[in-house]
Parts: sequence; structure tokens; C-alpha cells
Amino acid sequence: MWKMALTSVALLFLSCVTIVFSYSSGPPTSRCSNLLPGHPTSTGGSNPGGFYIYSDLIDCNGAYNASQAYTIRLQGSQNFKGFIIQARESGTSNLIGTFSNLPSGTQLMGCGGSATVSHNNGNAKSSVTVTWTSPASTGTLDIRYTVVVSRTPQSVFYANMAAASFRPSGSSCTLNSPVTSSSVASSSVTSSSVASSSIAPTSTPAPSSSTQGMPSSSSTPPTSSSISPTSSSALPSSSTSSVQPTNLPPACPSTDKTPSSDFPIVFKSPTNCDRASCTFYWAMGPNSVNSQYLDIYMEGTVDGWMAVGFSLDQSMGMDDVLGCKIENNAVTVLDTWNPNGYTPNVADSNSSAGICTHSTSYTNGRMSCLFSRSAGITNQGQDYNLDSSYYILRAYRTNSQPVVSFLYKHSSTPTPSSVQYNPMRDSNTSPSCPSAPTDTSAFPIVFKSPTDCDRASCTFYWAMGPKSGSSQYLDVYMEGTVDGWMAVGFSLDQSMGMDDVLGCKIENNAVTVLDTWNPNGYTPNVADSNSSAGICTHSTSYTNGRMSCLFSRSASITNQGQDYNLDSSYYILRAYRTNSQPVVSFLYKHSSTPTPSSVQYNPMRDSNTSPSCPSAPTDTSAFPIVFKLPTNCDRASCTFYWAMGPNSGSSQYLDVYMEGTVDGWMAVGFSLDQSMGMDDVLGCKIENNAVNVLDTWNPNGYTPNVADSNSSAGICTHSTSYTNGRMSCLFSRTVSITNQGQDYNLDSSYYILRAYRTNSQPVVSFLYKHSSTPTPSSVQYNPMRDSTTPAPPTEDCPQAPSSDTTYPFRVGSPGDDYYFAANFNSDNSSFIDMRLEGKADGYIAVGFTATRDMYNADVVGCKRNPADGSVSVIDTWNPSTRSNLLDASQSGICRHTAGYSNGRISCTFSKYVGIIDSGQDLDLNATLYRIYNAYSSTGGLASEGLSRHTITPSFSSAQTNLLTDIREGRTETVDTWPKQQLLKTHGTFMTIAWLVLAMSGAFLAAWMKPVLPNGEWFIAHRILMAGSLIVGVLGFILPFIAHARSPTPGLISFSSDGKNTAHFVIGIIIMCLHIANPIIAVFRCNPKGEKRWIFNLSHAHIIGYALLVLSFINIALGAHLLDRGSFEVAGFYIVFIILLTLFQVFLFIIHAYNAHNAPEKDRPALVHSLLKYKYLFATSTSGEYELKDKNKKEEEEKKDTVKPEKKKPIPSALIRTSWIAVIGHLIAVAIAVEIMIILIAFA
Repeated sequence: MWKMALTSVALLFLSCVTIVFSYSSGPPTSRCSNLLPGHPTSTGGSNPGGFYIYSDLIDCNGAYNASQAYTIRLQGSQNFKGFIIQARESGTSNLIGTFSNLPSGTQLMGCGGSATVSHNNGNAKSSVTVTWTSPASTGTLDIRYTVVVSRTPQSVFYANMAAASFRPSGSSCTLNSPVTSSSVASSSVTSSSVASSSIAPTSTPAPSSSTQGMPSSSSTPPTSSSISPTSSSALPSSSTSSVQPTNLPPACPSTDKTPSSDFPIVFKSPTNCDRASCTFYWAMGPNSVNSQYLDIYMEGTVDGWMAVGFSLDQSMGMDDVLGCKIENNAVTVLDTWNPNGYTPNVADSNSSAGICTHSTSYTNGRMSCLFSRSAGITNQGQDYNLDSSYYILRAYRTNSQPVVSFLYKHSSTPTPSSVQYNPMRDSNTSPSCPSAPTDTSAFPIVFKSPTDCDRASCTFYWAMGPKSGSSQYLDVYMEGTVDGWMAVGFSLDQSMGMDDVLGCKIENNAVTVLDTWNPNGYTPNVADSNSSAGICTHSTSYTNGRMSCLFSRSASITNQGQDYNLDSSYYILRAYRTNSQPVVSFLYKHSSTPTPSSVQYNPMRDSNTSPSCPSAPTDTSAFPIVFKLPTNCDRASCTFYWAMGPNSGSSQYLDVYMEGTVDGWMAVGFSLDQSMGMDDVLGCKIENNAVNVLDTWNPNGYTPNVADSNSSAGICTHSTSYTNGRMSCLFSRTVSITNQGQDYNLDSSYYILRAYRTNSQPVVSFLYKHSSTPTPSSVQYNPMRDSTTPAPPTEDCPQAPSSDTTYPFRVGSPGDDYYFAANFNSDNSSFIDMRLEGKADGYIAVGFTATRDMYNADVVGCKRNPADGSVSVIDTWNPSTRSNLLDASQSGICRHTAGYSNGRISCTFSKYVGIIDSGQDLDLNATLYRIYNAYSSTGGLASEGLSRHTITPSFSSAQTNLLTDIREGRTETVDTWPKQQLLKTHGTFMTIAWLVLAMSGAFLAAWMKPVLPNGEWFIAHRILMAGSLIVGVLGFILPFIAHARSPTPGLISFSSDGKNTAHFVIGIIIMCLHIANPIIAVFRCNPKGEKRWIFNLSHAHIIGYALLVLSFINIALGAHLLDRGSFEVAGFYIVFIILLTLFQVFLFIIHAYNAHNAPEKDRPALVHSLLKYKYLFATSTSGEYELKDKNKKEEEEKKDTVKPEKKKPIPSALIRTSWIAVIGHLIAVAIAVEIMIILIAFA
């Protein structure tokens, strides 16, 4: 019987192994005609899913010459496991020609002749390149192909597709060139281990309109600027055969790079040379002034040229090449394109567009050049978007070359990099390990088991996210109840095999972090060749069967063929071994099958924790990307206005604002091309005079948009309006994918489509037909990073105003303690001339803010250096901290005059009106409050920000537009209303009312009755609580006075983060209860009354303790609001409350213990009042003392006595301890309150 069972299992295993196509060794000949995989439960999709055949032969309608060899390449947006490529005579099923130069992992398929090629193993592949030789006579070719992406857990394939029907963006007919020796030699199959950094991130897929047989996460090509350049869309995206340059890139930036700068990507020859002694030296990195440019430096011993190329593979052909060419002893920088690998590079149509030359040199046979190249596409069809990953080719020509417009033949075959690099983000210089993350609870990607557990109570917990201080590292944290190991894997599919796995293994009670590789899914993981390279261990722990580990892993590839580039999208596998494992170098067998994520995640960018909605943007005129119709209108007068930019409070959200004259809807779409279809569309739709924000999807371009499966998920609506035919809406949309297959990851580049419907639409869930064809942007934009209004270069400073200039707008007068004036610059209207002067030794400043608050204010200051007395003009911003920080750049500030004399600082400067440093500058052509009276006695270096001001600055009385104020010649007085001082006094009063008076009154009532049995405690309690009420009412009034000049006079202005709102609401509740409690006490019943316990319960234990708890919480909120992010006041207060609580617990235990040891008749008086109900409701039994009987006897004795004697303290009351506690309480409270008041005063 056991033999039969074993045989059955073996047969079942063999039947499973044979299914790849369903055959890992290749498809059977029965598939020669229909090219369908052997997957009986699925049908092939008709959409190519991002997999294309690349060949000039196909682009030229299949026309071929007789007996010529042609290169044919199959490549896709992600890795694949099986394929068939078949050559047929056009219009028939006849097989023609022969395939040759088959790379490893492929074979001829026995379909008659050699016209069909397929896989012969189930390994993952990223591309296959073969040679096809045409028949002896001319004709036309039809190439059919099938691709199998995965088998489990879901069958995904694309079958029997005509190559001519699906053309990648950028395809065009050049010429039917025969294959040369160099192109034949390049025939290859690229496995995932070789091209692991090119895996298409399916967090930004183009969703499919048909999902049968294929998941939408991998059904169409990625964007042309997606992370994977091996995707078809990474090729130059020309939709026609002609090459047409797009709009010119932004103005040339300056650069802070020099030949000796530390570029992140460097190549040398020989390898270990110093730059000056290298024969050849190439270096590159992002421009620090303008993130849209790449800086490149080349130096070498040449008389011809040096160049660097960006390639989709490791051979020449279809490459974007930047070169420095020597001609007539001068060096010229060229942007060129290598179309096929065997002809010279062609200069781009506009070879200088997007190129900014900084310096060149050619002396004694030594050449150098430093230049910047726009990262975006300038010459459509000839440039790549450089914010993507490529193999980097280095080439040179040592001899001089003929006078030609291109780069003549190289001296030797160009050298490719061993792995792909994103030149705008990556580095090949070994970075040092980053610091450990400080908060392991704030990771964006978290997996738990069980699902809803807290970290400490989870059986297993995995978390990860990008290193905040280094974009080159991923932080990983794992914790669980194991004796073996825990691990997380990054997989191309949802099954094991070909996975990059990071594990924490327990051995000899110590935890080791390992970088491993799972080659096939059924053998143990193999430790990487260098399993510690790229791993930075921060902390590990293994105690009582509970393990934890915190480490960082380099996002780039450290072990070629075993690591993945983690800045891409993968299924995330979670695995563990609960039992201890043998002492081996790898991760021994897991306890259960690893659990894959349901969708792919990019661990460096995505999140599976739903972030709460961010705060609304305060200035809708400061968005970096703006489109208007008509073009030069002001927002309010535009017929249509679209604007967007990253949310300043959360990098996970994009803010979008739309306004226009419509009765139907307005929308903005994110598209892979400049036409409709496969677009992620956000719209604001009018229905029943109300505006709704929708997240929709355009599947094909000719049918109405479809509302996303969950059209409100990831959408945060801030405000909408529809009045007199004018609509506006302001909302935020999460950057990551919420509706898989319908959303794009918005932190990527797209053409931006603008659309509208002026007429009202039927009541439907989608956006009805538009009024006119949507308008696409001329170039692609990354809505989270780019801008349609680039900053002006620093060298564009205007002329200084004359010394006798009259300033139309003034605050104060010259000679006052504070004076600020402004006027338009006569030379350049994009600048405002400003003058500041006042009585200060450190600095004097003026600020601009959208919220009548100093948080996120744009502040310009004139700062004195006490060391030499010089005065500098600096541009700063307030990020909710005590000190202003310098803007990322000081562009847009032009210092004209500055000086210090007789205790006064004065300066004149020009400030650019628009935004230069996004998130730090405000647009002065917007409605803003202004901050005046900002000065300090503390100065310092110009390379530092502005320290804390001497007194609280004041604000302008209203939000106004500075440009309008200048035109109208307004003058303004400084608002000296002491708002901040009143709020600090409020905090001081509330601290005294609750921490001193109310808490001491409650203390006496709780602990001093046995010590003061004749009512002395009650007298003190009543005095303290009455004082608390009086001081509390006074403190309660102060915030209303402080806000008397707010936009809503007398009311607290609520902030979106909830702290102001919570503080205000809790304060109202506290004050109502505080007033109600003494009123309740007036109507209390006799102390000996039978229902007296009801009063005690409500007055003391419900209302009284609720007031104390709420007041403690509200003081903490108020302290945090005063702290402005420093946490000094709130931090001290929280520590004090914790110590106070521990002190009360100690007293509770001591008195309970004392009551337990006291005579039974004394126990009710000795315990805390909360425990007295135990005795009040106790059942009377023989020998027991009952409280009710005692009360009755005392009443009877009282009637017979003329004057009762004073009660003595109960002997068991620990009198000495109680008085020590009182003294300790009063001293602690006095010290704490004094410190609190001091901290509040300096907050």
C-alpha cells in the first residue's frame, strides 16, 4: 500500500513539474499551430501586456530581402518564464526562414523546419535575442509570439499575438539592415539574475481593460519614465517615424560640482587610479540646484573624444550617448544617439538642447569637460529620461577624428557597467552604513500575524521602509516568537523561487542578519556570495523565545545575480521557522509555506498602511504645476484652471485644485502618452448643485471614464464650491496605488491631460462625455517633483534701487524700532525691492504666512555677525521649530546694501516674487499675512538660520496681496496685540488652578479624613476648590481675549491636526463640569443620610476624578501647542504626571495595607473613598460591624449629648506618614508648577 501511495505522489509531482507552458523543458509540438500554453483553466489575453518584438523588420511592414539575417528581440515590462516566437509567411500559416544564434535557455521547436523558437527551462528571463534568416526569395513576414509570465498562484500569459499589431512606443522603420557580426554576437537571453535591477515596478502599471487570464498589475507597459528602462516605454517614445523635439527644457542651472567633487557614480580606468592620474575618468550625479538636470564630468588622455552612454542592455544600439569632442583644439559637448550599434552615433536633431556646458579644457593631450544634461526628454525618439535605470557605457577615441558632426569610431569596444544604475538616484561608491531608525512603529509597509495585533503581542511582525537619512537603504524590522529564524523575501511572483531573501537567524542564542537567495523554491536558501555586503545591522535581541532584529539593506545590487534592486516592485513573502535549526550557513526549512502579499509593493516608495488624510493646502496659488485657459489669465479670471503639487504635510499625497466655468465637470488625467486611453483620471463632478470628487479610469479612450472600484479610496476632499456656474474643488489623492489596475503611482512622470464638460451631465457614476478633446501637456511631468514654473537662475539679480527711492508700501517710519518698506524693482518686475531697519543687535526680519501663524512661514532676515560686524541677507523658513532654517538655496534674494550703526541694523534687498524653493518659499503674488516686529539680539553666521526672536512678532491685521498694497500705496501700523502673552498667562493660570489648587483639594479629601476627623480637611478642601474655580474661570476667559483680533474674533482658530480643536472642546467640557460640581454640592443631603453615597459618588468619584483626568490631558495638549514642536514643556509635564500617579498608587497601597491590619470598625474610615462602598453595601452577619448600624447608634448617642466631644484621629491612620505625604505633595507640586511656569514663559 505504501508503495502505491509513494508512486501516486511521484506521478503527481512529475505531472506538476511538466507544467510550465505546461512544460518547463519547452512546449510540445501540439502547440505549433495555436501557440496556446497548456493551461486548461485560463485563456490567453489578446493584449501584449508590455511584451513586444523589437526589429526594424517588423516596423517596415515585415518586408525582407532574400537570404538576409535579421535581429529579433522579445522583451517586456517584467520577467517571463516561457515563450514561443514563430516566423510565418504573411497572410498564411506557412512557416518560413530559420532561427539561429540561439542563446542559453532557448531551443528550436519541432514545428517543421527551424522557423519556431521556444524556451527549454522555466527560469525567469527579461529578454531573448535571436537571429532570423530570410528565405531565398523576397517577401513579407508575420511574426507570431506567446509569452508566459507565471503559472501560480494565477496563470498569466499572452498568446498567439501578431508582432506587427502591437508596436512599442518609438517604433519606426529605418532600413532593412542585415545582421552584422557584432549584432549576431549580441544575441542573448537575459535572465532575471542578470537584469534584476530592471524589473518593471508594477506599482505603476498601466491597468488593463481586460483582466481575463492576466492580472492588471502586469497587463500593460509602464510609463516612459518608469523605473524599468527595459520596458518598452523606456525606449524613445516617438509616435511617428519622424524625430520631433519637444518643448525646450528649463533654463540652464548653475552647478556646485568641480573636477574634485564627490560624484555618486564614478568609473575609472585603471580602476584604482586618482582622478588626475587616470587615463580615463567618468563621473555623474544629480544637479544640486535643479533636480531636473544631471551633472556629468569626463577627463582623459585623448585627442578625439570621450563619451558616456545610457543603454537598455550591455551592448551598443538604441543608446542615448553624451560626448565631449575635440575639434580645432576646442572641446564641444554633444548629445547623440546610437541607433543600431554598428554605425557611428548620430547627433540629436537639436544636439545642444538640454545641454548646459559649464567648463571644458584641452591641454597637452588631456581633455576635460563639465556639463549638465536635462533629465527629461528633449529630442523625442533620441533621448532617454535619465531618471530611470540603465547600463552605463563608457567609450573614447584616443586619436583625433575627422571634422564631422558625430562621434567617429571608438578606439575600443565601449565598456558597459555590470549592473544598471539610475544616474539621478543611484551610487556605485560604497556608502557608509546609515544611522538606525529611531521609531520602529512608523514603517510604511507592515505585515502582522495575527492581522490586527499590536506589535508586542503579534506572533510575527514584519515592517520596512526607506531610510529617512539615505535614499540608498531600506530599513527592515522583524519580531516574533521563534527559535529558528524570520525572513522577508522579494519575489517576481507569488511563489518561491528566484527570490531575494533577508533573514534573521538564531544561533547559539545570538541573532545574525543574513542576505540570502532562493534559487528555485524547493531547496533551502543559499547565503549570498558576500552575505554581509550591503547589510547594516542596528540591533538584535533573543529573549525567552522572542526574537527581534533591526537592520538596513542597500537598495541597490551588492551580490550580482543574488540581489534585486529594491527600488522596484515585488511580491513580498513572509516566512519563519519556529523551531531551532541546525548550525548551517543558510536558512533551514520554514515551518509553513511563506505567505505572499496580494499585490506588489515597491519597498522604497509604497505603503500598505492607510495614512490619514493630510491637512488642506493653505495657499492654492502656490502649486508648482499650473495649467490655465486662456494661458496668461489670473486664476479668478481663467475660464479653466488646473493646479497640483505635493502636500506639504505628507509626502504620500498629491494636492489638486481645479476651478472653472462649468456646469458638468473638470478633470485632470495622468497618461502614458498624449492621447486618451489607459489613463488615471481625477475629476470634480457637479450633481444636484453639489460637487463630488471622483477617482476614475479611462480604459480605452473612446468610452466614458469608469469610476474606480472604490472611487473614494485615497481621496481626501478639502473644499468644493459651485456658485453661479463657477465650480472649484480642492482635494488630495494618495500617491500610491489604491485601486490595483486602475490607479497609477503618481510619483512618476506622465503626460497631464486637462478636460472639462461645460454642460450639465446625466446622473451617472462616471464622467460623461467631455465638451472638447482633452489637452495633453507637451512634455511629461512628475506631479510630485516637477514644476511648470522653474525658478529663475541666481545670476538674474536686478539693479539695486537708488538711495532716494520712495517706497509706496510702508510699515512704520524710518527711525522707528521696526521699519519695513517695499516697492517694485524698476529693472525687473519679477522682483520686489525691500528695506528693513530697526533697533537690533542680532537680526531684523519680515515674514510671509498663509495662516496668521509662524509655522511654515517664509522669512527674510538681515543678520549681523558679531565677530566682524558684517550684515548678511538670508532667506529662511520656519518648519514648526524654534529657529528658522535656511532655504535649500538662496536664489531669488539679491542683497544691495546692509549695515549696522548705533545699535541699528539696516538692509536693502530684492526678493523674487515667485517660488524657488518649493515648500520653503511662498508666492508673494498671493493673499498672505505678514509678520512684523521680528528681531533678536542674537546674530551669527550667514550660513546658519535665524535664532529665536527676542519678543513675539506681530501680524498684519488682514490677509492682503503685497503687490496690490504696493500699487495702492498702503501704509500699515504694527499690530501690538499681546496674543502670545495672553495665551501664556492662560497656561499659567490653568497650571495653578489644576496642578496646585484642584489637585491639593482632591488630595486632602482622599487621604486626610482619618487624620483630620473633625472637618478641618473639608474646610481646606472647600477653600482650595473655590480658588481653583476662580483662577480657572479667569484663565478660561484669557484665550477669547487673545483671539479678539483673529479672523473669527474671540474664537479659537481650529487647526486640521486636531490639537487646537481638542484643547478647545475639552476646555469647554472641563469648565462646565467645574462650575456644575459646587452647585451640586450646595444641594447635597445630610452626611448621615441614607442616600448620601449617591452624592459622594457623583461629586467626587465621577465628576471630580473626570475633571482631574481631563485637566491633566488638556494641560498636556496646551503645553504641546506652546512647545511648537520642541516638547520641552509637554515632556516635563508628562514626566511629572507619571511620577504623581505613581505617588498616588503608593499611597493607595499603603492605606489599603494599613486598613487591612486595623480593627474592623476602623477600616471604612482608613481606606480610599473608592473602597468605602464595599463596606457601605456589605451584608451584615454575626460578629460583623456594619456601617449603617454604626450611623444609627451615633445618631441616637448624639440626641442624648448636649455637646459632642471632638473626635480624635484614628490610631491606625499612620498620622506621621500622612503628614509627610502632605508635605511631600506640596513641595513636589510647588517645584513642578514653578518649573512649568518658567517653561511656559520662555516657550
